[in-house]
Amino acid sequence: MSTQLPPAVASQNLDTIIGRMLGDIPTFVREHWHRKPLLVRRADPDRLLGYGVEEFLADLVSTQPAPYGAVRIRDGKRFDSFHATPEALRDEVGDGSVCAIKMSRAWHDTMPASWTSMRGLYGSLCRAAAPLYMGPRRSEDVDLFLAGPDSCLGTHFDTTDVFTVQLSGERRWFVEEAFSLEGILEVGRDPGWYPTREIDFPGHAREIVLCAGDALYVPAYTVHRVVGISWAVSLSLGLRAFNEIDVVEHLLESLRRSHYMRYPPFAGAPESLEAEHAQARVELMQRVRALLGQLEGL
Repeated sequence: MSTQLPPAVASQNLDTIIGRMLGDIPTFVREHWHRKPLLVRRADPDRLLGYGVEEFLADLVSTQPAPYGAVRIRDGKRFDSFHATPEALRDEVGDGSVCAIKMSRAWHDTMPASWTSMRGLYGSLCRAAAPLYMGPRRSEDVDLFLAGPDSCLGTHFDTTDVFTVQLSGERRWFVEEAFSLEGILEVGRDPGWYPTREIDFPGHAREIVLCAGDALYVPAYTVHRVVGISWAVSLSLGLRAFNEIDVVEHLLESLRRSHYMRYPPFAGAPESLEAEHAQARVELMQRVRALLGQLEGL
C-alpha cells in the first residue's frame, strides 16, 4: 500500500501490534485459525490506534454520502434507519443502533489521514496471516463500528475471519468457544436462512469485555453477539474466507479483463437442428474444458 504512514505510527509499530495479535504464527494457525477465538489484551498498549466518536463522525461525513445509515436488532428483527445529519445519527446510535463504515470500499479513493494507520495495520495483517489475496473486492473486508451503551446486533455468524481491535470504549462479546463448521454450513444451506437472521448459540459461549487496545480474533462461521457497555469505536479487520468457487470466479474475472477478445463467440445451433445442436454442445464443452485447463495454469 502506497499511502505514507504518519511518523507516530510507522510500519514497524503496526507490525508489532499484529505480532501481539497473532503471537507465534505456527501456533496461531495450528490452534486458532478456523478453530477457536483468540483474545489478546493490550495488543495496542500505547493506544497508537486511538480513535473516538468525534473522529468517526467527522470521517463519516467526509467519506460517506448522506443520509447516514444505522441498524439495530430487536426481538430477532432488523431495523434500518437513515439520517440527514451526523447529529441525528449520533442520537440514533445513543438509542441503541450501530453505525458502520465499510472502510475497504472507500480507502482506495479519498481516504482521511486518520485512516492511514488502520489501512497500514490491515496490510500488515494480510502479509502475516492471509493465505491468499484476490484483490480489494474479494479479499478486503474492513469496517469501523460506532456503538453506544445500549447497542446489540443480535446473535449471528460472519463468513469472514475477523480481527477486531477496540479503538475506544468497551463492548461485551459472547463468542462460541468451539464451533462446528459443518453445523453452521448446514444452517446456511437452509432455504429460509439469510445473512441478518438471528440464530441460537449451538454450544457454550464465552463472555469477553473488550477494552481500548484489546484485540479479538473470531474465526469465520463462529456464532457471536456483541452488546454495548459504553460509547465505543471498533475496527474490524476481515480476511474473507474463500473456497474453490471463489478462486475460479477470481481467475475468470482476471481472464475476462485481460484476454476476453482472444475467444471467439460460440455460434451453436438451435434445438430444431437436432444433430447440429448436439454436436455444438459437445464442441462447447470441449472449449470449456480447455478454458479450465488454462485457469489451472494461472
